[in-house]
Amino acid sequence: MSDLKKHVEELFKFSRELTGPGFNQALDYIGKHIPLGIHQWEPGEKIWTWVVPDNGLRIGEYTTNGGTDGTIILPIHLDHPRMANDNLSGVVVAMELINQLQDYNLRHTYKFLFLPETIGTMAWLSRFGTSYKYGIVVDSVGTSGELVSTFTKTPSILNNYLSGKVNTFLSEDHLMTGNDERALESVGIPSIHLTRAPFNEYHSELDTPDIVKEEQLVDTVKYMVSLIKRIELDYIPKPRYEGVPCLSAMGLWCKEYEVPENFIKIERIWHLLTYDLSISEIAIQTRLPFDYVYNFVEKLRDKGIIWSGKT
Repeated sequence: MSDLKKHVEELFKFSRELTGPGFNQALDYIGKHIPLGIHQWEPGEKIWTWVVPDNGLRIGEYTTNGGTDGTIILPIHLDHPRMANDNLSGVVVAMELINQLQDYNLRHTYKFLFLPETIGTMAWLSRFGTSYKYGIVVDSVGTSGELVSTFTKTPSILNNYLSGKVNTFLSEDHLMTGNDERALESVGIPSIHLTRAPFNEYHSELDTPDIVKEEQLVDTVKYMVSLIKRIELDYIPKPRYEGVPCLSAMGLWCKEYEVPENFIKIERIWHLLTYDLSISEIAIQTRLPFDYVYNFVEKLRDKGIIWSGKT
């Protein structure tokens, strides 16, 4: 993993107004590390109820092409002059995440957009449509605060993949730092917002690279990788057996199940396998970790008594 804070320090040198030379310089910097497609909107161009400002509007795009399970949009705002954590922290986390996703065989496509907040997302959606499975916004994640995400406003299985502290969408806490997830939700795209709180330097002259910590950026990348892994691995296990299977007859019995509390965990999973639930839904209902349920169900799939349906 590269020195993420160094990227923050370099990008902070550019005055990143909503539009104009500084924003374009920042896009060019990202483009030296990530091959971006650049999309342009002309001054005066209408974007639904918005109008593009005098200098025009540019958005940098990077898409990791996956399988056929839908596209997840990640608008990462690059504007806000003279501010570092807001949101250069989100920008450099996205840059590192793009690098790491190259190593995965993905079921979903992930579309990263480096753009001005709100108007940039509106511009993209108005031109390219709103057919996205989920939205994920990463914003102000470089300080010492606790990682916090929001539940989606639109009901979605995406909520099943969240871990750690979660706030309600548009709660009092969320309004303090709400971002482009509100724009995505306005057109029915289930979206979450990942940030760190408290952020006492928010929208002040104290938001400089000095408050951004390398370990917090790295920790956020790890959270995003684990989130995407859960999204990618989830599926609906479909039984190919009747009744309650005999574990020992299928070579699935192991010594850990002799401990009653462990056997009860397995019994709960067995019970829910016949209800057309995803692995994440089974994990929530049994109060077991996603990885625990996934690993057990994968043993069943290896034995050929489970097949995978889509989530």
